Amino acid sequence: TSAPLQTTSSKLPPHDLDIRRVRNANEHAVSQSCVKVVQFHPSGERGGNLMLTAGLDKTLRFFKVDGKANKKVQGIHFPDLPITSANFLGDSGNVIVTGHRKFFYIYDAVAGKVEKIPQILGTPPGSCNTLQTCVVSPDGKHICITGKDGYLFLLCGRTRQLITNWKMNGENKTVSFTPCGRYVIASGSDGDVYRWDVRSQRCISRFHNQDGTKTSALALSSRVLAIGAESGVVNLYQNNDNQHQQNYDQLPIQGLYNNKNTNDPIKSIMNIKTSINNLKFNTSGEILA
Repeated sequence: TSAPLQTTSSKLPPHDLDIRRVRNANEHAVSQSCVKVVQFHPSGERGGNLMLTAGLDKTLRFFKVDGKANKKVQGIHFPDLPITSANFLGDSGNVIVTGHRKFFYIYDAVAGKVEKIPQILGTPPGSCNTLQTCVVSPDGKHICITGKDGYLFLLCGRTRQLITNWKMNGENKTVSFTPCGRYVIASGSDGDVYRWDVRSQRCISRFHNQDGTKTSALALSSRVLAIGAESGVVNLYQNNDNQHQQNYDQLPIQGLYNNKNTNDPIKSIMNIKTSINNLKFNTSGEILA
């Protein structure tokens, strides 16, 4: 389908976009292995345009990105952890670092201290022997880490203690908080898209992505949920967060991310022939990469 999702914009011009190539953000300290994570500080310019990178060389690096010098601020090596996920914990100055281990680290960038969390206590046996993906709510108050056999663990961002755990039927492949921070969206090998309410700690929505293959990536803006699959298809669904923020407890289980209460996507992008491994909206939600 080719119908536009937004007809007006206060951020970007409607037809032509000017794109300029700038210097590589990490050229002063290139990773010695695969880079798994690139993330800007959530405060943007207020945070000094700080960017982190991390990967399988077990090193977390920070850069001050201005498009010109892109100076390296510092680097921290974790000898026992090939890093697969790293996230700023809101504006706290802390970064959570995880890999395929049962432990994870919290790095305090202000104090320069590293705290090792040996394991997540209170989880089902064997479910967190290998931690997978880690995501953080926009305000930094909650952390969601995926484990084995479809388990997801919701942690308090301040205490790092387990709040609850959820389980999906298939293997988890991708997870994200909604922009409002109240909900967690996850999907994986069964192709179903699950939605959990952080406050009530229950699953309030589940629907099958219309692709027929495994879900491999997702991204959310304030208006749109994008679901990418191993087939290369990207389906876009309406995001009703703002419209129904106060009424989710009364909504039916199906149809929360649907077009006119059906499971039909509002748009499908079908010109990519390889598996989708990453999706990202820009801040205004007008660009999906």
